[in-house]
Amino acid sequence: MASVLWWIGIVVMLLAGVVVARSAASVLGRIKAIQGLAGEIITGAGGISRRLDAVPKLVKTQELATAAHKLVGRYGAALLRAL
Repeated sequence: MASVLWWIGIVVMLLAGVVVARSAASVLGRIKAIQGLAGEIITGAGGISRRLDAVPKLVKTQELATAAHKLVGRYGAALLRAL
């Protein structure tokens, strides 16, 4: 009787091991999928950050355009006075 219980215990433990192994494989598969998507996100973010390198230059361009607009206005006013 003890040997029958022993074998039943072994079978139950093997089945539990199979269930745990399949669950672990499923989790690892999902982790690999998430890592792939994270890699794509990082690649996309790198592309975006390279495009943002010129943003500080836009501030300087805005300042120059504003200054040029004022100077053109002064030039136009001087032309009107001259004519």
